[in-house]
Amino acid sequence: MNAHLPPGPPGSEPSHELRGEVFGLLCAGHPSGPDAILTGTVPDDLGWGASERRFWQIMQPGLDQRLAEGSLDFELGLPSDEVALRVRVEALCGWLSGFLSSFGWMDPMHLLSPESREALEDLAKIRCAEPPAESDEVLETAFAELVEYVRAAVQFLYDERHRLTGRYQAGSEHES
Repeated sequence: MNAHLPPGPPGSEPSHELRGEVFGLLCAGHPSGPDAILTGTVPDDLGWGASERRFWQIMQPGLDQRLAEGSLDFELGLPSDEVALRVRVEALCGWLSGFLSSFGWMDPMHLLSPESREALEDLAKIRCAEPPAESDEVLETAFAELVEYVRAAVQFLYDERHRLTGRYQAGSEHES
């Protein structure tokens, strides 16, 4: 069963870009050190207001735990399959924009592996996807596969970064 993201602060629905930013920060770690993310500190340069910081505080603990477990038991927070494919593609592109920009906050002392660089390049290409004018079964299947690739890439990037920063949970069943 996939765990869904909790709703945003009352009266507001967080943007897909903000959801991607949350994932990106968790995957990248924090330039102030590995414990800064765990304590809920986010860089001031992100330009987040009170509602974005509140969403972070709601999302961070549970999402960080699910990613640390490595079970791919998380959702990106994209629109449901009942929403037009064009809207879902635009949401994914916005999510990836947020993810990629906040992943850029990572500690520059930890270099990325060639596999991580390749995954980030793939995510950047997907981010530039053009929403289709119409939908058909082939496009729906392709979109579902893209979303699964994004989820797997997010998990891979999280695993690699947190092994490097020492935040990878010792004793985790996912540890290799």
